[in-house]
Amino acid sequence: MNFGEIEKHRNFIFFMELLAFLHDIGKYYEEVKAINRKGHQYKTYSPNYHIPIGAFILNLKKLKNKQLIQKDRLLNARGKYVVLIDTLKSFQISSDVFNEKFLSLLSVPSIWQSLLDISISEFAMYHHENKKIYKFLVAENHIEKLLSKADYLDSAEDREGSRKVTAYRAKLHTPFGLLENTQYELKEQKNILNEIAQCIQDKNFEKGFYLARKLKGIWSNAPADTRPPFNDTTLWNHAYMVSSIFKATVAYTLLKKEIIKPEKIADNLAILSVQSPNRDFLTGVNRLPDYNGRWEIFNELRKEICELIEFNIPLGNHVYKDINGQYFLIPNLSNEEFKEHYKKLYE
Repeated sequence: MNFGEIEKHRNFIFFMELLAFLHDIGKYYEEVKAINRKGHQYKTYSPNYHIPIGAFILNLKKLKNKQLIQKDRLLNARGKYVVLIDTLKSFQISSDVFNEKFLSLLSVPSIWQSLLDISISEFAMYHHENKKIYKFLVAENHIEKLLSKADYLDSAEDREGSRKVTAYRAKLHTPFGLLENTQYELKEQKNILNEIAQCIQDKNFEKGFYLARKLKGIWSNAPADTRPPFNDTTLWNHAYMVSSIFKATVAYTLLKKEIIKPEKIADNLAILSVQSPNRDFLTGVNRLPDYNGRWEIFNELRKEICELIEFNIPLGNHVYKDINGQYFLIPNLSNEEFKEHYKKLYE
């Protein structure tokens, strides 16, 4: 075995990572208000609305073969329709590309082809398995359940404790308290999403890799979950970790040439640690200009390492760093497989 399959299907890995990034995009709009059939106004809180809102923002037409919009009413996760307000319409992307099928957009690895005879929306939106809450908008096929498990793994890690819904507040909780005046950059996000849609249409998936990371500045002020005390994780951190878990999982399937079961995802993840005596390197000088010069070299080397593992040979993503090391979430391989595959990284 070698990195041939990884390098051959880089675009596929980038595309799947990008879609995993966008799985909770609807949560950015949870302050939006809607009106129910009786005319009462209320906020479109998760879990009933973040999937349909995300679908609407990405200009999807259907969810589970049911029209997303019916007589100007937006579908919710319980199968009911609510009035769509004009402010939400103004942030919908113009492209229809997210309604396309995988097999019409890019070259899909043979082991994935039978799983991906679906539209992009069916993969990106159906990432929950709780039928009580999400009704018919639940993960049903294997590929949807893989994303669902990646989503669950990060949610369980970030927000331990009861999943019972108590109160709703679409505010990010920080060590300094709630961010009461969160600035939602909706127009800026729309611009990035339109760029992402265009790069998908152009089949420039490498550009999509970098565009997804432009969302960091926007999503870092929004919560990944509105339920106290779980609202202390940013939407960016959650989206990044779910996409990282899914990216490493896709890489694992290509290296092993087999599709794993959703419940086996965690068992097939590992941490690659890249260590060096950076503290000694940085402090082994007496002059400030020399220190600054070494600091620039240090940062440049770190960028090159990230570029190698995240982009050139996309095995996984950078998830932690300290002064002496960088840590990447990657596929879990045996010692022999590790030596064989990662020899190229050392070269």
